[in-house]
Amino acid sequence: MLANRLLRLACERHLEDLSSAMTRALRFDGAAARHAIEFFGFLRHSKGEWAGQTFELAPWQAFVVGCLFGWKRSDGLRRFRTAYCAVPRKNGKSTLSAGIGLYLLVADGEQGAEIYSAATTRDQARIVFDEAKRMVTSSPALKRRVQVLINNLHVSSTASRFMPLSSDASSMDGLNVHGAIIDELHRHRLEAAGIEAHAPLPPYAAAARRVERDPHSVAKVAAAQPGLRRRE
Repeated sequence: MLANRLLRLACERHLEDLSSAMTRALRFDGAAARHAIEFFGFLRHSKGEWAGQTFELAPWQAFVVGCLFGWKRSDGLRRFRTAYCAVPRKNGKSTLSAGIGLYLLVADGEQGAEIYSAATTRDQARIVFDEAKRMVTSSPALKRRVQVLINNLHVSSTASRFMPLSSDASSMDGLNVHGAIIDELHRHRLEAAGIEAHAPLPPYAAAARRVERDPHSVAKVAAAQPGLRRRE
């Protein structure tokens, strides 16, 4: 498997932390990691040659999901609350993001969870949301729990919702975000995405295809500031 320097360092950190976590008030909850990874077995692909088939995570995808939901602090809260994932086109970025969003919606034990698929435009924000929507309609288990509306995946039992959100929306006041999937991160400017290096953030899954030269791009800042990539 081809891997760049940062990916190798992330894997090395994971292995090293497994042996030193207790001394740093950290722990890896294997059951929580497996719970998140196995959730994808309820999902099905909706496009291309894999349409209709069960979503089996690739090794790199399982690593991302396992680290996000498996690593905990001593107080039980998650160690990582942001994930910056940059992959080439046609590598399942939107599919993985939709699956993570659905996990946060229905399987994370959060009452009133608000999940948003965010992008600079409404159409772009709908890419991940529509993928999640198709996953729900193709899964008997999810269809029993999730009500599918035009712009909302709603879970009545927990008053939770999954919606597309764009920076050109008239107002974003009053949002209580549990999880945000930020698509095409390189197109966002830092202030528009509402990300601060030291702010308390909910679980974010952020994905970008490329980093542009705009110095105010979120992806450019994320690549330069460890505080946006790693949280302990």
